[in-house]
Amino acid sequence: MTTPAPLPTARAAAHRAYVLANMARDRSTNHPACNALLAIADYLDVAALAFQTEPPSVFNGITITNEIPADAWLALHDAENTAREHPCTGFPTTLGQYVTQPVFRNELTRPAPTGPAHVTDQRVTALVAALDSVHGLITPDSDQTLVDVMLGAAFALHAELADTGRPGATAHH
Repeated sequence: MTTPAPLPTARAAAHRAYVLANMARDRSTNHPACNALLAIADYLDVAALAFQTEPPSVFNGITITNEIPADAWLALHDAENTAREHPCTGFPTTLGQYVTQPVFRNELTRPAPTGPAHVTDQRVTALVAALDSVHGLITPDSDQTLVDVMLGAAFALHAELADTGRPGATAHH
């Protein structure tokens, strides 16, 4: 019996994890949260490797397509916790969704501004609108080249939002 190869969705998730890991490494240069960014990169590398090497589950002869390997889930959880503990990294606390979107086929979420609901900074409003636009271009089936560019744009916007001090909790757009 041969071990089935990872599904295209798992390969797409691995690609996204590697792209984000490289972004974290690039951002770590001369960054005050260098160690946190390098930890996030390491966790994303672990997740990517799990997506590449773990075959999909098969139940009663049916391949399960909407699950992720346990090692990937744990690594993404750790990456998100590190982002939560170090908001100055500019990495969102829901960064795992960018990786798992091809598998779960979910819509991406964005950070909601914190503070009083009636107080909205124009810069934050513009950044959130831009992030929503970028999210609209990142789909579960997006071409890898487009994903690379759009993930760069999304994470630059996340860093800008972190600089405003308003990364907040996650809300659906």
